[in-house]
Parts: sequence; structure tokens; C-alpha cells
Amino acid sequence: MAYPGHFATIEQARIWMGDSIDWYNRMHCYTGLGYIIPEKRFRGEDVRLFALRNETLHKAFLQHPEQFPKG
Repeated sequence: MAYPGHFATIEQARIWMGDSIDWYNRMHCYTGLGYIIPEKRFRGEDVRLFALRNETLHKAFLQHPEQFPKG
């Protein structure tokens, strides 16, 4: 989301800020959380997602180990 620079009214600023916070928590994959959205981390869903991700990577490694030079 691009910051608009200024707002014509306080209501516009509040709407933009609310939308920005909603986007960040529900859509933005944050690198510091392992590309998981903050909402899923807060709810504890990241544990299951990381397990699925690891399982997928392990299967890919077994099928094509040459694509994983560091193992």
C-alpha cells in the first residue's frame, strides 16, 4: 500500500489507516515471520503451515536432490 502523502479529512485518514492495518495483518507475508501473515502467526496456524512447507520441501528433495546443493 502506498502512503498517499496527505488526507483531505480525518475520516479519510482513519479509513486509510484501518485498511492499511487490515492489509498488513491479513495479506502481507512478512519475511521476519517466514513469509507467514501476522494473523496466522497470532492464531498459531504458522506451526501447521511450516510443517506442510517442510514436508513439501522434503518430498521435492527426495525427487530432485540435485536441486538442493546444500542438502
